[in-house]
Amino acid sequence: MHLIGCESLKEVNLFLNKNLKIESDAFCYSEITELNIITTANVVLKEGAFNKIQTLKKVNIIGSEHASIDIQQSAFENCQMLEKVNIVTEGSVNIEKKAFENCQMLEKVNIAAEGSINIREEAFENCPSLEKVNITSKDTRIEIEKNAFLNCVSLNTINMTTDIVIHEQAFKGCSSLKKINWIETFRYIIILREIWLNKYNDDEITEIIKNSNEIERIQKLREQQNEIKKIEYENKNEEGNIKKEQYEKLLEKLDEINKSIKENKEQNNNLFDSDIAKNIADEIWDIL
Repeated sequence: MHLIGCESLKEVNLFLNKNLKIESDAFCYSEITELNIITTANVVLKEGAFNKIQTLKKVNIIGSEHASIDIQQSAFENCQMLEKVNIVTEGSVNIEKKAFENCQMLEKVNIAAEGSINIREEAFENCPSLEKVNITSKDTRIEIEKNAFLNCVSLNTINMTTDIVIHEQAFKGCSSLKKINWIETFRYIIILREIWLNKYNDDEITEIIKNSNEIERIQKLREQQNEIKKIEYENKNEEGNIKKEQYEKLLEKLDEINKSIKENKEQNNNLFDSDIAKNIADEIWDIL
């Protein structure tokens, strides 16, 4: 798909039951404000597909029937006015290097999948307004690579499920990050050094994730205090943590999305109702 130079196009709404590939620079020089994709098939947004669009504010990509979402390098880089990114699918999510780098006004990112989630190097680097990130996967592993959220200086809230590999320095420069909220039953967290973090408490894990060099200081302190012990984690119920019930509600919403997409497709002969994506996105944000 190529739509270079469509200055009058303001909103892109796509309802699909076939694989979608948006080519490199496809929306170059456009002035769209919203991108809404609802799909029962795979989506590939190629390198630079929406790069440097100065009017784009919202991105909603909703997939059902195990649709995979692949956002390639620099697909949304330098979209200065982008505020919210919402990616929800029954399949997997892959966000490549620099996909959302330097999105100066980006405030919230929600990525929820029943399959794996991979966030590559520098994917959200230098997004200084980013405050809240939700990354949840139902059954499979999340991987967040080095410098993925480098210098997101306003980031203060992260909600994540716990089968996760976090590369060193993934959250380097996130100076406002004080705590990470773990969703669902605690299973494992490791960083690239193959250091297992299940023996550390929440505050220590947050410090290590922000700067992996902290592990040496924390380890020495623990040895000095003779407090090395394994902490068994259960479902969190403290104030500030997302409860397992909310995670289950999100999974129920995914099922509702799948049914809604199928019904709409059958009733409207694949015609797209532009309000569907917006309503789904709002409902998911209300849960999280």
